[in-house]
Amino acid sequence: YSNYFFAQQYAYNSFVEGNANKLRLEYQLKQENKVTPAKAIIEFIQFNSFINEYYVLVGKWFPQQSKGRTEILIEALNLLEKCNKNSLLYHQEHLRILYLIATDFSMSAEFEKADLYFERVFNETPSDQLHNKAYYLFN
Repeated sequence: YSNYFFAQQYAYNSFVEGNANKLRLEYQLKQENKVTPAKAIIEFIQFNSFINEYYVLVGKWFPQQSKGRTEILIEALNLLEKCNKNSLLYHQEHLRILYLIATDFSMSAEFEKADLYFERVFNETPSDQLHNKAYYLFN
């Protein structure tokens, strides 16, 4: 499934890159035959997945960090938890999103909520790896 998903993403990226190059050429040279907007419309849902939506939400949150918008991260966590829990990416991102939620609650002075998420981070991080995660301990 992962290979299929990445093949879809690669095809989509190639399409977008090809369209961008075509548009660059159109602005440089006069073209008589143009692709109509109806032919170029992409249904993004075809290329969507829980991991894509997760990354979109995390990206949407970053400019708003420490502004009380932690619900965006919680929504991202819920999407991530629908992904394959056996993958290495899931484990890395799961710890990362828990840490981001805990830190954001902490920065918003919601310390009790922050403690709940920091506790989850510490429980899910193997104890032999905590010394490599000093930023978890500092927060």
